[in-house]
Amino acid sequence: MICIAWDGLASYSEAAIREFIKTTSEEVRIVAILPVVPKTTSDVIEGVKINWIKRDYDGTLAEAAGRSPDVLLIGGWYLPLFNRFTQEVRKNGGKVIAMLDNQFEWNWKLIPWIVRFNLLFRRWYAGYLVPGTCTRKLLHWCGVRDKYIGYSLYTADPAVFTNGGPLEKRAKKMLYIGRFISLKNVMFMIEAFADFSKRFPEWELHCYGQGDLQPEMERLIAERQCKNIVLHKFVQPTELAGLYKEARVLVLPSFWDHWGVVVHEAALSGCAVLLSDRVGAGWNLCTEKNGVRFNPFQKKSLGQALDRLAGWSEEDWRQAQQESLRIAQTISPQVFASELQRLVDVIK
Repeated sequence: MICIAWDGLASYSEAAIREFIKTTSEEVRIVAILPVVPKTTSDVIEGVKINWIKRDYDGTLAEAAGRSPDVLLIGGWYLPLFNRFTQEVRKNGGKVIAMLDNQFEWNWKLIPWIVRFNLLFRRWYAGYLVPGTCTRKLLHWCGVRDKYIGYSLYTADPAVFTNGGPLEKRAKKMLYIGRFISLKNVMFMIEAFADFSKRFPEWELHCYGQGDLQPEMERLIAERQCKNIVLHKFVQPTELAGLYKEARVLVLPSFWDHWGVVVHEAALSGCAVLLSDRVGAGWNLCTEKNGVRFNPFQKKSLGQALDRLAGWSEEDWRQAQQESLRIAQTISPQVFASELQRLVDVIK
């Protein structure tokens, strides 16, 4: 039996898990920690009931899942609860595959991270499922062979997010989709777009989400008197899909984002992307043809990136749409399912 233990279990996770259940011959059980944001998944995936637990759950994995699994797919070591589940499965003779999304970045923290990983955690896991190139490179630096690394961990649902009309004919609208928190760099984005709006008043920025910074964002928008920035409440994926189809660009200015599933959603919808160079999904889903990357610590860098997009010709927009749709196909629930099955076959 394979148990999938996921923190939060967002809608994109549901699509990937559904595909795996449909294609595997293994029995699958699901344990999920209740999310802190509104739940976006059903309670049953492809006939398999989700066993919801709280973050402070003090029982065993066997109690939550019904019995101890042969293989456990689990989030990394950031949660003590998941670490406890990992040790329980290993003690019972099972194997553990870690879902890992840490980014590779060449700085002074890299070597200590590699040493800590190899000394403390690597022996816990028989394989790894990662989002894409950025985390794969990090594991290569840790000495993990490709054989034990699967990808497409975070995938949007291509049945929900589909291509909209010609990009060059869509309204000059940019979207931010995410939490209104400091890590997402939303105040910086509003400042930069307010300046950009003076140069290009035909463009609008629509922000969808929730978070502690919403009052500050509203205050700044009013202070800058920028009517072209509009804040909206959190929306469900089915509503979000229609919004992408009407927009040209997704903006994600995060100071740090291990991946960013919204980037895949936007690419599936044919949008261009404007990404911080700290967004992990940019390694796989942003090229010179479909987007621009910028330094999230420099407002000037984002301003220049905005100006560059605003100066694109109709042919540039057409090429951007084609490129987004092309590279979006490299990540999918089908790839997730096949990569997870391959890892299971390798480690059993």
